[in-house]
Amino acid sequence: MPSVVDRVISDHASGTEQLVRYLAEQGRRRLLRLWTAPREIPWLEARNRGFERAITQTGLPSIAPVYVKGMPARQQHDRDIFELRTRFLAGFLAEHLTGAAPIDAIFVTTDCEAFNAAAACRLLGKEPGRDVAIVGYDNAWASAGERKFESSVPIASTDKQNPKIGSELIRVLNDRVAG
Repeated sequence: MPSVVDRVISDHASGTEQLVRYLAEQGRRRLLRLWTAPREIPWLEARNRGFERAITQTGLPSIAPVYVKGMPARQQHDRDIFELRTRFLAGFLAEHLTGAAPIDAIFVTTDCEAFNAAAACRLLGKEPGRDVAIVGYDNAWASAGERKFESSVPIASTDKQNPKIGSELIRVLNDRVAG
């Protein structure tokens, strides 16, 4: 059945596949998805599909995603909230960073969480960038307020190209109006 609405959306599966391949090229082998969004969200489902496809193609082990529920609300310029969010994530990361087969890379839902994940790694005795690589999404890490609380930055991020998506949507709508 044809769609009744025009849509131009990001390809979250492809973006995640590219990040997996990049991490594999960097020698990373145990990749963890640390998702703070509900698993039923379509774009997160697409990221998981892309992740699994790339893991299969690269021969890396598949580690089940960690779904973080109850993450304290973001207040990007508040150090107390940053530390609360960091300690919250540390609880979800502890077994994956300190077990017999520790992870060496973390995917975060969005770039601002890369800073909390990096600080959580430090709390657990792991050096971000050396012991564990962190990759983000949205390519907004440079402007994240959390950056002032953590020096480590994501080693890669997927840019959804939102301005290009907006331009394409306008083109599609103009084509629709023109018949």
